[in-house]
Amino acid sequence: MKPSPGQQFRIGSVSKMFLGQAFLQLVQEGKVSLSDPVLKYLSDEPTVTAIPNIAKVTIADLLQMNSGITNYLGNPTISGEIYAKPNRQFTPQDLMAVLDPKAVPPLSADFAPGATYPNPYWVTLGQSTPPAPAPYPFWYYSNSNYILLGMVAEKITKTSSADFIRTYITEKIGLKDTFLAESDQTLPYIHGYTQYNPELSQKVYATWCDVTAVNPSYAGTAGAVISTPWDLLHFLETALKTEQFLNAGTKQKWLSFASADIHYGWEPMEYAVGALMQPHRSYGDARGHGGAIPGYKTLAYYFFDSDTSFVLASNTWDGTAEVTLLDQLMPLVTSEVTTPQPARSAIVPLAPTGSLSVSWQAGRVDALNYAVYWGTNADQVDNATADKHDGVQLQTVPGINAVLTGLKPGTAYYWRVDIVGATGIVPGALWSFNTTKVAQAPKPAASAPKPAAAPAPAPAQ
Repeated sequence: MKPSPGQQFRIGSVSKMFLGQAFLQLVQEGKVSLSDPVLKYLSDEPTVTAIPNIAKVTIADLLQMNSGITNYLGNPTISGEIYAKPNRQFTPQDLMAVLDPKAVPPLSADFAPGATYPNPYWVTLGQSTPPAPAPYPFWYYSNSNYILLGMVAEKITKTSSADFIRTYITEKIGLKDTFLAESDQTLPYIHGYTQYNPELSQKVYATWCDVTAVNPSYAGTAGAVISTPWDLLHFLETALKTEQFLNAGTKQKWLSFASADIHYGWEPMEYAVGALMQPHRSYGDARGHGGAIPGYKTLAYYFFDSDTSFVLASNTWDGTAEVTLLDQLMPLVTSEVTTPQPARSAIVPLAPTGSLSVSWQAGRVDALNYAVYWGTNADQVDNATADKHDGVQLQTVPGINAVLTGLKPGTAYYWRVDIVGATGIVPGALWSFNTTKVAQAPKPAASAPKPAAAPAPAPAQ
């Protein structure tokens, strides 16, 4: 059932996927090039030209977090006032103004993608001294990149960022409950609660505090989108499984990844050209993004090996790392095999040999093989094990299909597939199908009699 607008919530940095998909459509339309210098569009913005090394930064650097520009949210002028003055309205220029020449990333200017790098999370998580940086160019997660992209988009389209997102994303696929919030006049319906400042990873309240009224303008195009679980799922699957936003060529640009460990616990992980994280977890490789913003936590990931989309929207945030939530929840979602063929309760004809081919989706990626059970008694099939399966047939296969044998027509059968993995067995759900008689091959149509041969003409007189 579709949620009502009353289920709107803040999605934080998941917003970057909205901006990334919209911005890459500008690339697709030829209105901007990935190799363009940022100053081609923002040279008239004093707060931008003052950013260290901005002359070397390209659009692609912003999209993939390769610019090296420091994160404006790490500056006390911004992170402190979010709580001290929650109603303050920020402009993109206000946000970029804090990136003075002394506000450089905690990295060497010659740090390379692919290395494990020191970032603020190393300090807050109490890790040991990180390794030395490697050669340029480097990857560094900074919300400043997506504020700058929003400014570039406004210059190109001559519209507000909210109108830009509306035109290229929400109206295009009918997301009626999703929008970029520009001020405290556009707040989510669901209230958000926290004890933490997510930007500083510090506990700032003794009890849970309603922080819904915090002006979203401080997050801008880097994190101020408001949505619903339904809309977010629709957006995620549209972006990853269709070409409604990006054609095949632009998608190839989008799916260019650089090594990008967001923080301790994420490795290995990559970041695409346009706000797409690709974490590699034991339960599957995923693509999507997550977000933390005062009072809210959001995860939106698509597990392409198992064709599983996952959206989590919470109106509390207690400092738990995104990867921790994902690791706790996703094994529950992706543990079992899914999508049986034949479909549940289908009516199927048997082969002349009394056999039937079945298949399924893989479930966990660490499967060594699959144990397939089948029989006519639902309870027996549901409770069967490799050691005890009286009255139930068992076949172990390495892939995601098997052939069930010994079947009779006009009978209801039950079957299930267990995953046999290195760490144990994941029991599968119980499925069923009904068999019919073997279809008889049609008899060949009787051939029409050949017409009688015409009599030979009489010899000429």
